[in-house]
Amino acid sequence: PPPTPPRHATTAPNQQPTQIRPSLLHFLVLVSALRLCLALDICRAAPSACNGTHTGTKLDLEWQGLTGTIPPALGDLSQLRELLLGTNSLSGSMPPELAKLSQLNTLWPEGNALSGTLPPELGKLSQMKTLVLQSTNISGTLPRELGQLSQLVWLDLGNNNLSGSLPSGLNNLSKLERLLLKDNDLSGSVPSGLDNLKQIGAVCKLGG
Repeated sequence: PPPTPPRHATTAPNQQPTQIRPSLLHFLVLVSALRLCLALDICRAAPSACNGTHTGTKLDLEWQGLTGTIPPALGDLSQLRELLLGTNSLSGSMPPELAKLSQLNTLWPEGNALSGTLPPELGKLSQMKTLVLQSTNISGTLPRELGQLSQLVWLDLGNNNLSGSLPSGLNNLSKLERLLLKDNDLSGSVPSGLDNLKQIGAVCKLGG
């Protein structure tokens, strides 16, 4: 009788490469679809914020894994006082429609991958006290309209791609206590008249 082949020699010369079974392929497709479903944008995470039915004075969406852009519809929430969007994966530019939030005193989109410049329209937010834009990837020069935020106490613009000099109008911010500008390409000096700054030695780091 012919010799019995070794047990480890199980692959025939003409055997086709192993293919993914249909069941496994379907599973991978389902996993991919599930990931897309779980990737929420602001309007899916908080529908009332986009359809105008949100009645609270605070919208807190920090640490929600949000993607997409900041919807201009948020500017219609006229009663909003605090808008917290920090530490997500939001992209796109900051909509100028946010300037319609006349009662807003806190805007906190820190830690997102935004783009573009800071809208000069934000200077209309006359009740703004806390504006934290650290690590949001904004670029360009600072609009002089920032000097119109007369109630501002905390301004954090650190770790962005800002350039140019500080607008002279910042010396109108008589209530400003914290000004964070480090890790940008800003030049010049801090405007005089900001007597309330409390951490000026450690807070401000300008280039050139």
